Amino acid sequence: MDTFSIKVNDNIKKQLLFFSLCVLVVFAGCRWSSYEVGYDIAIFDYGTYKNIYNSPLSIFNFLSEYASSDLEIQSQEIGYVFYSSLCHLLLGENFNLYLLFTNFILIVLFYKSLKRNEINTALFYLFFFLASRLYLQYNFILLRQAIAMSIIWMWAFPLLLKGEKIKFILVVFVAATFHFTAII
Repeated sequence: MDTFSIKVNDNIKKQLLFFSLCVLVVFAGCRWSSYEVGYDIAIFDYGTYKNIYNSPLSIFNFLSEYASSDLEIQSQEIGYVFYSSLCHLLLGENFNLYLLFTNFILIVLFYKSLKRNEINTALFYLFFFLASRLYLQYNFILLRQAIAMSIIWMWAFPLLLKGEKIKFILVVFVAATFHFTAII
């Protein structure tokens, strides 16, 4: 039986999509402190993300605090440190709430960028979640890279397709403040 020939009501499709996205957000965002993915391996940044979130810089005096901060904070891109500090100001001290919020943004931007760039979302999600480990890495360990990639996919890529090179470069620069690989 060809599963792609089954007709499903659009309202049901939207409800299933919403439910699926909620499951993904909750799964990635609700990690408990005893299950700190990537914290025990030096190449992963999870522990650094948690430390930066728990040691926020003042938004109102951000640049001077960033310049005088310790090496762990200065080793992270300035856009990510600002985002983390802003989230701490808005969301409070609960790191899991921060992860939930950040993963919500990432998954929504990821979905919207697929729709905006006219990519078949069903097939892409199948590849993204089932055929690769990218979802786990993207939402559990590589938060800075995931934010940068989301900015590129959502805003920079369409600008490049439209031929708006200056705007494209500016958006890539903003993405690079979250992770330098956005330049690549």
